[in-house]
Amino acid sequence: MKEWLPHCEQSLEPASVSPVNNRHKCDQTAARLGPCRLKVYACRNRPVLSSVLISIKQVWAARRGGRGLAWPDHESYRRIRSLDPRHYCAPPTLARTVIPKLTDNTNLAEADPSTIGQAVQQAGHLTKQECRDIFIKLRRRQNLLAVDAYRDSPAANLLALQQIAILGKSHPTITYEANNINSAQSVIRDVSLDLSQVFLQYELLVLSRKILNFRRLVQTASLLITIEGSTLPHPALLCSTVFRLYPQHPNSQQCLHCFSLGHRTLVCPCRNVFLGGATCGTKFPPDQSPSDTRHDCEPRRVNCSGEHPATDPNCPARDEAAKALRERTRTMRWRYMKT
Repeated sequence: MKEWLPHCEQSLEPASVSPVNNRHKCDQTAARLGPCRLKVYACRNRPVLSSVLISIKQVWAARRGGRGLAWPDHESYRRIRSLDPRHYCAPPTLARTVIPKLTDNTNLAEADPSTIGQAVQQAGHLTKQECRDIFIKLRRRQNLLAVDAYRDSPAANLLALQQIAILGKSHPTITYEANNINSAQSVIRDVSLDLSQVFLQYELLVLSRKILNFRRLVQTASLLITIEGSTLPHPALLCSTVFRLYPQHPNSQQCLHCFSLGHRTLVCPCRNVFLGGATCGTKFPPDQSPSDTRHDCEPRRVNCSGEHPATDPNCPARDEAAKALRERTRTMRWRYMKT
């Protein structure tokens, strides 16, 4: 433990220490290390835990001039740690994920990640402390930005974004908040199309759970509901009628430009490179239509090389991609429940 007592002449051995005889060592430790690092030191020296904590409180009260602030709260610890980046750590709370989506099909992979991070900080008008409470992640495959905000103030500023300036060019954005990892999605079937969104907002109820969001699946009689909590309850009530909640199984996304799996047409990275054929999977120039070009068009799948069109819903590659997506979502929730 000598690294925790750099200014003490003798080290404190937990096995042979006496809180009374080594009280001066605790005072020296409290005076030299400060309250933040002393808390870690006290946890690693169980036999002298009470003496060290008493010394910490006394030294801290003396430094504050005896004005009644004998022990700092959690916010004081955060301010102290923010003074030195080496003492900073991410808050142990659940983050709110904000997605600022660029609507002009800009390829984010062409820009430097640090440049994108600075652009997000400037567009959100974030303070120095708020910049430390966010983590910006670049999803190159999906061509998306994901910002994890651990405080409500930076999350509110990011949700108000309407444009982001990257490399001197302004890009319009549509900003929304992604579903929390501590949430579950379910489907309610056989909901009348005559019921409006406002009516469903007041009449739809899930017992013992909070409904975070809901929407109708296109123009069908099914509702997609996002519920707080990682597990699904059994019943849902609509007009005092019991409806069963079915688990939502997300399908794999398929691009209608290159006909690959994993991304949408709007954010296709090959948009300016080539245009794929829906039947044979042949690559054509982006300004050339496959129907206007003579070629050997035989059914061949792009992802599995099977003898069927690229849009076949029974393709084994599509099923494997959907299964991998569900497994990845399940793994993320398991990690959250474990922590």
